[in-house]
Amino acid sequence: MALEKRGLATAVVVTDAFARYARRLAGLSGMEALPLVTLPHPVAGRASEEVEAMAKAARAELAAALTRG
Repeated sequence: MALEKRGLATAVVVTDAFARYARRLAGLSGMEALPLVTLPHPVAGRASEEVEAMAKAARAELAAALTRG
């Protein structure tokens, strides 16, 4: 969030188990519009191929969040 406050486009990548908390924390920091990219929970313990597939699936959403204008 510190980078976003300095004007550098950022996005938060979080699992769905923590999305509500992340959104609340962003709101409490006055950053309600901070982009959140959500992945399925949990990430830990998954095969690397599965995590890679999750990352690829989120790539377009992350790119859009970082290039918003």
